[in-house]
Amino acid sequence: MRFLKAFFLHSTDRISPALPAFVSLWAILFLAGLTVRSVLSPALFVLLYLFYARTGREQIRVWYLLLSLFFGISALLVEGPRISSAFSSGLFRAAALLITAAGLVPLFYRLIDLASDLLQKLAKYDSPEGASFWKLPVVSFISRHLFLCTFLILVLLWLPYYLYEYPGILSPDGIVQMEQVFGVRPLSNHHPVFHTMFMAIFYRLGQLFTDSKNAALSFYTMAQLLFHAFCCACVVRMLQRLRLHPLFIAAAFAFYALIPYHAVFAVYSGKDTPFADAFMLFLCALSKLVFPEAGYGKARDRFLFVLTGILMCLLRSNGWYAFLFLIPFLLIAFRSQLRQILVMCAIIVCVSVLVRGPLYGSLQVVPGDMLESLCVPLQQIGRTLTDGAVLPEEDMALIGKVVNHPEDIPTVYDPVFADMMKEIIRTNGDLSYLEAHKADFLRLYIRTGLAHPGSYVRGWVDLTDAYWYPDLSYEMAIIDGVADNSIGLSWTPVLRGMAFVKFKEIVLKLGTFVPLYGLIWSMGFIFWILLFFSAYLLTMKKQRRRLILLMPAISLYLTLFLAAPVAEFRYGYPMLAALPFYLSAVLPFPRPRS
Repeated sequence: MRFLKAFFLHSTDRISPALPAFVSLWAILFLAGLTVRSVLSPALFVLLYLFYARTGREQIRVWYLLLSLFFGISALLVEGPRISSAFSSGLFRAAALLITAAGLVPLFYRLIDLASDLLQKLAKYDSPEGASFWKLPVVSFISRHLFLCTFLILVLLWLPYYLYEYPGILSPDGIVQMEQVFGVRPLSNHHPVFHTMFMAIFYRLGQLFTDSKNAALSFYTMAQLLFHAFCCACVVRMLQRLRLHPLFIAAAFAFYALIPYHAVFAVYSGKDTPFADAFMLFLCALSKLVFPEAGYGKARDRFLFVLTGILMCLLRSNGWYAFLFLIPFLLIAFRSQLRQILVMCAIIVCVSVLVRGPLYGSLQVVPGDMLESLCVPLQQIGRTLTDGAVLPEEDMALIGKVVNHPEDIPTVYDPVFADMMKEIIRTNGDLSYLEAHKADFLRLYIRTGLAHPGSYVRGWVDLTDAYWYPDLSYEMAIIDGVADNSIGLSWTPVLRGMAFVKFKEIVLKLGTFVPLYGLIWSMGFIFWILLFFSAYLLTMKKQRRRLILLMPAISLYLTLFLAAPVAEFRYGYPMLAALPFYLSAVLPFPRPRS
């Protein structure tokens, strides 16, 4: 008990902080790849000693302890192979991992506990009544017209990106959608048809004014930019309506105005930006149901909830699954309005099913194949075979029914990209056999996982780690121009010159080397923020209902953990775009209107 007390609880013993400080120092050195002779180690030890000596409380908070365990395990899953590879002895490898866990978990626990205290103080922060700054004419004008000012400023700031990327950023996926718009490829729900139809509407609108394909496409890009600015302005305005402190509102505005990946996604002509917009609007509609004491909960708010829920379900397949996962939590959070919430959820589900089923069927839309939802299982089986595991003959025969040459799997397997495993089936296999024998392959998947759990864990970690661990590098919003195509679309920038190119390169690279600032570029860090806010609310009994404001983002993350084809920034962008909104879950209840 004394050992645990020294690690997790506050102690007046002036010697006891040395033990957790020493172990945490050791863990940090392992994690950072520093040697025990690093010149930083004495300073770090002193700081850790003071930190442990001055933080802590008399009782362990269970939710914070569980969260610190998760953070520690996450670090071991990602960094463990590198840490243990420095030792040749199995005993020393095990000791290094044990020391890392023993040092990180109490450190995370104390940090979480300290952050919760700071959050409580932050929630009580307020500026003096009648402060002269808030009475300045410009500040007062912006405050009174916050939505319009935010919208116009964002459009102006993003316009240079529009001119530089004219007629818009089109990835290979975007080219496939435009081929469907042009009619050279059949409609397919591999990319949401609902979004492809919107691309077609604005492209046809552009054709009324120009014969240029590029100019016609630019109509869609401009419409998307305007709608993206509208949705970001809605979030900022919602924070104002919820009576958050003006400094938090200003920070939310700065987040959208100054972080360059918002500008890039504003002109990225793909499904990810409209889905992020629908997600932000859904959160705004949800907040109106959570805060009836602020005068919300009217019929129009329920209509917005249904509309944005339908958009969320139709604009990306994982949005559909995330909403289904969210329904039980909505029913629990709003159990006092059970009938109303049940009806709204039923409408969202029924409309989505009708659109995805009969409507798309009448339009002869080709459904997406089942491989898109099997990325994680395919990677896990691929990792097992790549690790040299010998499966039973009947299992290999079953795999051979789907992949003509299963012995080729180790040569094509990519630990961070599931498309290679999908393509070996599509181009050199029999997908129809897999679809007809789902139960047999499910049993094979379970048998293989029980026999080779290490390979399954490693396969999942390598594919998804960037979504749940902050300290990983990946490309972020660096896509440019129009991908190669045969339909006559090309990148024809209106804004030219090296000055803007260099400016764009610099601002995008800042997220890779500026401390703290780089964290808001991290999908994994945003997930940790969501978990911390959730644990914080779970310790505040009177505010637990607010957890529902965080559940949509957590639901989306879970869909990526289970079915992401790759850890790409664009898949995590919706959760990052809604970052300012999460403040409304943990800051004070809004004051009623006077």
